[in-house]
Amino acid sequence: MLYSQYHWLYFFLLGLFSLLVGSFLNVLIHRLPFMLERSWQQEYQDYFSNNNSGTVSAERYNLFLPRSACPHCGHQITALPFSPVKFSGLIERLFALESI
Repeated sequence: MLYSQYHWLYFFLLGLFSLLVGSFLNVLIHRLPFMLERSWQQEYQDYFSNNNSGTVSAERYNLFLPRSACPHCGHQITALPFSPVKFSGLIERLFALESI
């Protein structure tokens, strides 16, 4: 019943969910090799090291940390530029169509 009245809402929510999943997979594909390499280096150091001094970088690197940063200057990037669809442009276009 709700679908018959708001069928466009179903497609909008499906598209939004797809964008969120795609964005997460992009981060996963980028960071997973680095995470695995650090894990392997740490295991190697633990296994073959005579002393307990770890030379592997101690900073956390997972799906959430460190935050994304510019590769050139190191400035942290906020969440707004990561939005896959620029909603402000979409809203402006909708209001422009209504005024015609």
